[in-house]
Amino acid sequence: MKRHITRLKHFLKDKNKKSFLTMTKEILALWVSKKDFPYHYFGRFFYRKNAPKNIQDYMTLRQYNRVNATIVYKNKQTAEVFSILDDKLELYKFCKENKLPTPEIFSNNINNTFYFNKGTYKIKSSSDLKSFYQMVMQSKNVEKLFIKPTRGSGGDGAFILTKIKLNRNLSEIFRILTQESFIHQEVVSQHDLISAIYDKSINTMRLETFLDRSKTVHLLGSFMRFGSGNQEVDNASQGGFKIMVDLEKGVLFEHGITKLIYGGKKISKHPDSGIVFKDFQIPFFKETIDLAMNLGKMLPCYVHGWDIAFTNFGPIIIEGNYSPGILGSEASYFGYKNKTVFKEIMEDTDAYFNSKKQL
Repeated sequence: MKRHITRLKHFLKDKNKKSFLTMTKEILALWVSKKDFPYHYFGRFFYRKNAPKNIQDYMTLRQYNRVNATIVYKNKQTAEVFSILDDKLELYKFCKENKLPTPEIFSNNINNTFYFNKGTYKIKSSSDLKSFYQMVMQSKNVEKLFIKPTRGSGGDGAFILTKIKLNRNLSEIFRILTQESFIHQEVVSQHDLISAIYDKSINTMRLETFLDRSKTVHLLGSFMRFGSGNQEVDNASQGGFKIMVDLEKGVLFEHGITKLIYGGKKISKHPDSGIVFKDFQIPFFKETIDLAMNLGKMLPCYVHGWDIAFTNFGPIIIEGNYSPGILGSEASYFGYKNKTVFKEIMEDTDAYFNSKKQL
């Protein structure tokens, strides 16, 4: 409820709103044509004066929820692939076995049982935790580790653990780590051009691939995410922002945007570094596309969401998602109605929900 109130406040304060009459007409037109109240009109910022003209071409929230449920259902039918995408440790093993670029996982834990270098350690106190990580960092000659839940998405629970933090009160970190499962990963050395934009998080490119009925892999959409304001993760759900990618030119669009809960700010340059986004050339763009398409073939299931980062030596796989939330990249095509293969996804969605009605 608090988040809804916050969104409403941001909407009411927005000085770039269309007139009340225009908004009313557009909402009613969408309501009639889509046969569903267009909640997405607000979340997608269609109420703004500079919104796309073709708002009828975008998915409603109800359509998105149906499509996403279909994606998850169909992805789960390929159980082996689903199990890999559902577990970051399993994806890491798959990448290593197939010589695919991915950050090293130095250690991991399941609750208070920690694993490193074929050894098993029972961590019973903050002191034990400090000793364990000191051992890992010293052995691997690193100053910091990226800690994130073995399962989960959206950057929830992820943080960077440094040697400095080890010398502080670890009681809260101890409590968090010993209640769940985490991987303890090397911190990626990010490409210089990406770090120049923002260097406190690993800023990733999301690419979504779709496997059609003829077993051909297609690229659905893409966007980049950046952290800001000392954040250690780039996820928009954690206060970062996303910016669409021009998939023909391999450059960023003119503006990024935060979620409505964070004000729906339209950003033409990074708030920390001041670097302008328009026409920024993404490094190793072709190699990144090739990597995502290859992953779509190697792990064949319905729809994937790949998060890929950039080093000075090429793209590197951060994680895969079996429920990628394709709403985020729809704007890269100005509405999925304009994407030919989306027709097949909608047909599959209708078939899935019709079959549920018959049960």
